[in-house]
This record gives sequence, C-alpha cells and structure tokens, in this order.
Amino acid sequence: MGLVIKSAIILILATGAKLITSRETGCASLLKSQGSRKLRIENVCKAEGDSCIEACECCGNDKDVVRCEKRNKSLGYRCYKSVGIGGGCDQDHDCRSQKCNNGRCVSYFLHVRRTVPVSTCSLTENYIAVTPIKGTIQDNLCQCDEHDEPSDPTVDDAAMALDGDSSTIYINNWAINGGIEVQLKRKEGLHSFKVCNSDDCINCDPTYYRIEGYCQFTHTYKAVQEGPLSLPDTRNQCVTVPIGGKPLYSSYRITFPHQRGTCTETCTGECSARPVADPKHGPCNRYRDDGIKNVGSMKFISKEFEADTTRTIFSYSVDSIDLEYAMLSWEGQCKVDSYEVYHEVNGEMELETHGCGNDFVLGGLNEVHSLCMQGLQIYGDFRKPPGTKYMIKVYMIGNIEETTMLPYGMYGKVGTRFQAEYGEVISPKCPADLCKVTCPLKLSEISLYTKECDIEEFNIIPSKITRH
Repeated sequence: MGLVIKSAIILILATGAKLITSRETGCASLLKSQGSRKLRIENVCKAEGDSCIEACECCGNDKDVVRCEKRNKSLGYRCYKSVGIGGGCDQDHDCRSQKCNNGRCVSYFLHVRRTVPVSTCSLTENYIAVTPIKGTIQDNLCQCDEHDEPSDPTVDDAAMALDGDSSTIYINNWAINGGIEVQLKRKEGLHSFKVCNSDDCINCDPTYYRIEGYCQFTHTYKAVQEGPLSLPDTRNQCVTVPIGGKPLYSSYRITFPHQRGTCTETCTGECSARPVADPKHGPCNRYRDDGIKNVGSMKFISKEFEADTTRTIFSYSVDSIDLEYAMLSWEGQCKVDSYEVYHEVNGEMELETHGCGNDFVLGGLNEVHSLCMQGLQIYGDFRKPPGTKYMIKVYMIGNIEETTMLPYGMYGKVGTRFQAEYGEVISPKCPADLCKVTCPLKLSEISLYTKECDIEEFNIIPSKITRH
C-alpha cells in the first residue's frame, strides 16, 4: 500500500499534474509550485465544525448550505450546516430554525410572536476605515462647460455617513451606484442596516440599495442583499432594513443604483442662457387686434440640427415697418445659446447683430411688460430702408425635433407712440426635462447592525425593523 502511495506522489511531481477540487466540492487546490517541487495548498475552505472568520470560507457556503455562525459563545464562529425552511436535514441543528421534521427543516415556535424588539448593536460606530465609492452620472446635455465635471467624493465626505450626526450630510455627486465601503473593527454577523435621508432634496434620496461583502478568502466581493428602498418624503427620516442569512464579512460595500428623481441644470454658459421652461406667451390683456400689421411680422423658414455643436437652428424671416424688437417663445424646457440677425445686401444675407442667450432670455419672475411675454428678446437694426429683408437665426441647445404654433411678439413705433403686436409662428417644442442631470446622493447616515451584543464596546439599542 505504501509503495502505491509513493508511486502516485512521484507521478504527480514528475508530470507537473494538478489535482484540483472545485470550491463547490471542497475548495481545495493542489498545485505544483513554479520552479520548485514543493507542494502547497491554496484556497482550502473550512469544513463543518472548523473555526471561521467570514462566511465565504466555509465549504458549501456558495450553495447556501453551510454558514459561518456563532451558536456557542465559547466556541465562537464556526462552519455549520445551515439549511433554510423546506431544505433537507438529518437532525435539528442542521436547520436554521433548529427543527428537523421528516427530513425537512420546518418552522419552530410558530405559536410564539415576538413582542419585544430585537436588541442590536452598531457595527459602524467604530470602524477601521471608510472609502467613498464614486458612481456614475448621466450625460448632461446642458452642461455649461464640457470640462466642468462634478468633484469626486472624499474620505472625509464618506465619514459623514458614519459619524452619527444627522446634521452632517454625505454628498456624492457621482450618485448612480455611488456609496461607501467600510472596513469593520468588529466581525459579527450582519443583522440589519439603516439609511437616513438628508434635510433637503427629495429627488436625491436613493430608491434601491445593494450590499456586498468583501471575501478575503477569495479576494472577491460577494452579493449579500439588494432591494428597493422606501425613504419617506419627510426630511431627516430613517428606514431600517433586515438582512437575511447573518452574513459575516470584515468589510461591506453599500451602493445605491437608483434615485427618486432627477435634477435640472441651471447654469449659464459663456453665452447660453439658463434653461427656461414654458415661458409666458402673451398677449397682454389690454391688447386689441385691429387686423393690421403696423409694426412688423415673422415667418418660419426652416429648422436644422447642427450635430457638431449639438444645437438646433430655427430660422425666421422678418418684415419690419418700424420694429424695435421681437420676441420668440417656446413650449417645454429650452436652453437658448444665441441668436443672429441678418439683413439683405445685394441679394446676400449679411450678419448684422449677434446676441447671447444669457443676456436676452427672460423667465421665472421676469418678463417683458410691454408684450407681457417671456422667452427670447431679439434686438437688431430693423429700421433700414423700406423693403429691406431680415432673417433671424436662433440657436437652441439640443436636437429639438418637435415644433408647435405659438404667439410671437413685435414692439415698435406707430407714428409717435410705441405699440405691441402679435402673430403666430412655428416655434420650438422642447422636452419637459431637456436639462436633466443626476442629483447628488445625499444621506445623513448609513449604519450596519448586529445581534451579537455581548461585547463591552457595543452600545446596545432596541431596533425596530422596517421591512421592504
């Protein structure tokens, strides 16, 4: 027998063969060391009854059959067979419910209802390190400066989520899948986690969470739990979510893939205006239409998308009798970059005036009172000799595919006094959320809790679990 064993070993060493047992069936790897004839064992998982420090090192953990649990305080954490309700079992202690009946794990103490809150202790009150997780942001069509990206979250920012102070807010501008990773000082089974919203910005609240544990045994992240998160509209409120399976890891990555809503870009560019939604169209209540164009009129010529600048150009012809300025409106949320006024010289259109949107767009509480309108106010030298042809080009941010008929305004002199006139023209119809941007992630607290509260350093508190 001894000769057979020795022969087998010699054969393995001579041929460089690998004897590998998969992680699912034993996690053992017998590998030949490069440049050496010494054998070494790598990634040897822990058998049932062996001591353990994290869930993933127990053989069979990937099948959710064996877990690293503390069933006896004096023995500490060990690998135990841990079968859920309905799973196969041989004896009571094979089951998480501690009741095996006819070879299946069944619920135990069904007649008992828990009336006392479970005592839990914070795992994140004392921690070794915390790291911010930079997520992503959606494309910002209305970004004023293409190089002006949001600042990255810092370690100090992430620490605000763990400081226990509701007045300090963790802000992460890279919110989609953003969050924190925390390395714990105490290694205890995870029971629940708590998230608290900020004092403002309902749209900044996350609506989904994902928790992963870092497995030192395999140097990989393992999924712990994920699901919807229902933070209340009321500010400075928290929800606590139970964690199934008592996962045990030394560090956790907590991220938030989705938010309640989006925010709006409100900046002005070097020339472009702030986005303005649904400006007031006019006319004034005092206006009476006599059916005669005494000041001027406007007609739509064309709409063209300029792909290299991501702008849509709306072109209009203008007939001026004695025009001071014109006004163009729109539907939805539009962002005006600029406008140009041309007049005809020897059969060619010659540029006369250029205006920036941030100088001539009115919205919000501001309007042109003489026309009772908001939108783009267009100035030019419209008082050239009678018969002069004018053209206006309006540059709008984005690919504006739709149009609609809306009032335009004309203001100029009729005799010795100024007069307002109106007409209708094909106008831009922008999306309602043209300038949407990712809201920052804003949370006042992220806390992890355990039920293993027999350590003096823990502050034991009763927990109320909010289920989702």
